[in-house]
Formats: sequence, C-alpha cells, structure tokens
Amino acid sequence: MTQDQIVAAAFELVRKHGFIEAQRLSDLWRDKNSEGTASFALHNAVCKQLREFATVGACYRRINH
Repeated sequence: MTQDQIVAAAFELVRKHGFIEAQRLSDLWRDKNSEGTASFALHNAVCKQLREFATVGACYRRINH
C-alpha cells in the first residue's frame, strides 16, 4: 500500500465515521490481527496516519490526475 493509499483510507474513515470513531475502529481492526502479518501492518499504518492527522490538526486527501 502506498502512502497516498494510506492517507486516502484514513481520510475515508474520518469522513464516514468521524475522527474519534475512526481511531477506535482502526485500533480495533489492527488489534484483531497478529503482529507481523500484512493486515496488522496495513491497519497500523492507518492508525499512524490518524495520529498524524490529530497532531497536525488537519487531514487532506491528495487528488491524482
């Protein structure tokens, strides 16, 4: 998964569920997977992106043409 895809996934979670619920769901999905698996890594990347949104104070989605 590319960084742009991770940002888009995190953005969509926030758009659909709100920020707090997006964080909760992302953490839940990550924790349902075993460490070292691809699913864990992908969900963890989305969790990290959500935390970055929280610290930066804005979330954006790049539009590729």
